[in-house]
Amino acid sequence: MKKLLKYTLVPFLIAAVLFIRSNDFSPPPSTNDCLVGKDWCHPDCSNAIEHWKFQSDSTFIYSGNRGAYAFGTWKDIGNNQIEIIYTQTLTEDELSKEILSMPDCSSLKVGDNVFSSY
Repeated sequence: MKKLLKYTLVPFLIAAVLFIRSNDFSPPPSTNDCLVGKDWCHPDCSNAIEHWKFQSDSTFIYSGNRGAYAFGTWKDIGNNQIEIIYTQTLTEDELSKEILSMPDCSSLKVGDNVFSSY
């Protein structure tokens, strides 16, 4: 009986350990990890006309063509969405909110525009 267990259980345990090692069970990166510390550009970073930068202190800066700019705060609201609250724009104070989506760790969707990072 011991030999039977040895010959059936040991290969099973070895296979289980190899399976676990070969698969990465680490959780996906958080929205914060994907968002912060990167430059987000549209249409691409080599020819950007719009640019977002998100900081770890939950603030952001936006700059666009023709001198447009905005800054404010952001927070992860789950489901790959980020709520931003504008506290200052080119047209003075506009305490408005907007929801951005992050389909994956390398793209940020703002309205119909998709921003990439570098």
